[in-house]
Amino acid sequence: MAILVAAGCNVREVSEWAGHNSVAFTLTRYGGLFEDGSEAAVDRLDALLGGGSKDSDNVLQMDTRKLR
Repeated sequence: MAILVAAGCNVREVSEWAGHNSVAFTLTRYGGLFEDGSEAAVDRLDALLGGGSKDSDNVLQMDTRKLR
């Protein structure tokens, strides 16, 4: 299954291919192989929330940066 993770498959895909009953089991077994996507998630949140007014942008940007 490590090859599926290396190929960029998400945890649900790996779980289905492996025949696991739950994604939780897959994460317990192979969780260390998946990249930490927290930086990318924060960037996506910033991009998503960046469309408001200037004042609200600053507040939202500060809040999402706390996640890092």
